[in-house]
Amino acid sequence: MEFLLLHRQAQYLIETKRQSVPGSVDEKYPYIVENAKSNIGQGREYVLVLDGDGPKPGAIKWIRQQAADIDGFHVFDRKEFVLWLDDLFADDQH
Repeated sequence: MEFLLLHRQAQYLIETKRQSVPGSVDEKYPYIVENAKSNIGQGREYVLVLDGDGPKPGAIKWIRQQAADIDGFHVFDRKEFVLWLDDLFADDQH
């Protein structure tokens, strides 16, 4: 986990993974899923932000599918993350 975002009554654990060249970062995705499940079970939401062109396309597809099947688990690229934050805080700006 890189940081914890507290917003209203919600807790969001936010983890970032940058992989600019092929390597082993995407091989850790199954562990990230287990970590997400564990934290979601404790009442938190889990956000994974991916960046870089190094992960295998199949690995990104796999972890996005895992997130789609787990309520409270979100996977974003950097641009998607910024949009998600905008939506999360939209009501706070009125």
